[in-house]
Amino acid sequence: MNKFPAFLSPATSVDLKPARWIWYPSGRTLHNTFVLFRREIELDELPLKADGWITADSRYKLTINGQWVQWGPAPCDPRNVDVDPVDLKPFLRKGRNVIGIEVLYFGHGEGTYVGCSPGLIARFDVTHHDRRREMIKTDPSWMCLIDRAHPPGQYQRWFLRALQEHFDARLHPYGWNQVGFEPNGLWRSAMELSCPSDKPTLCSAYGDYLLGSDANNQPARLIRRQLGSLHLSEMSAQFEDPGKLYPDA
Repeated sequence: MNKFPAFLSPATSVDLKPARWIWYPSGRTLHNTFVLFRREIELDELPLKADGWITADSRYKLTINGQWVQWGPAPCDPRNVDVDPVDLKPFLRKGRNVIGIEVLYFGHGEGTYVGCSPGLIARFDVTHHDRRREMIKTDPSWMCLIDRAHPPGQYQRWFLRALQEHFDARLHPYGWNQVGFEPNGLWRSAMELSCPSDKPTLCSAYGDYLLGSDANNQPARLIRRQLGSLHLSEMSAQFEDPGKLYPDA
């Protein structure tokens, strides 16, 4: 009988049911592929509370109405994938809102990432002032698009360099994560992955780019993020006279 290591308490496990793992409709995904996920919601008033959980393979950037919220997940064992807590309330506004999630799939392993399968899962719980609760979850109602401004399958020079990023600004769908953007015919309804909501994508039927590995015969789960979240702060540029910094130079 398989058991989790003693240092991983069952209390840290996370099940995002009824949210589903989703991805761009496909059978395989090239390494270093960027996929954009978009969902609109309507709020009659600002909620009392709006928080939840999110994770993706390999990395995500979450935005609300085009405003950066957070990055994640932290590098982790693909058999025990971190799920990140998130507070949406400071970024929401009355009326239409757009949740935008950009996901980068590395595709194969390197020095800091073990190759796995792509996917995104999130569940956000909104509590209104009348105590009515609303759930926003990943499912096929989300729209998605491969961002070809980042060429999929970008050449990787060696195994310790996961991504040599190239960005063609002419191909990026600017405004995709903001209110007023109208998705064209290239956008698709997200594909639901065959993967339990408490398991990482290593357990899904969607193959990774090279290995076709899985964790169906070994312990695997989603766990609460073990590290503190990253914070983004703006700093003004200050230029000092080199002579003052290095008077003896």
